[in-house]
Amino acid sequence: NRGIELPPARAKVQFLPLRCNATTQTTTTTTTLYSDSLLLLPPTPDMSMPFNVLSLSSTLLAFCAGALFNMLLRKGRDKIKHDLYPHLKPKSFLVRLKEKVLKPSEVKG
Repeated sequence: NRGIELPPARAKVQFLPLRCNATTQTTTTTTTLYSDSLLLLPPTPDMSMPFNVLSLSSTLLAFCAGALFNMLLRKGRDKIKHDLYPHLKPKSFLVRLKEKVLKPSEVKG
């Protein structure tokens, strides 16, 4: 298989007339430009393709598993830390907003 042959591109260019004071004749020149044709070659299989597919899919699986384990362990670690030390638990957005809006004497637990 030779691939897919694309035909050449064509561009038509029209030049504006050049006006001189000595002559009153104006002519427009049109030129057509052609590019070279292009041959698109499809990928050809070789003996390294199964290795490339295996390594790419293994990398993707390891990335997803690592992200999942990281999320699960971080949530569990933070929950245990906040259960043991409740004063280290971060305040929620609404509590922080209430503290900013209301005066310190009006804030209740």
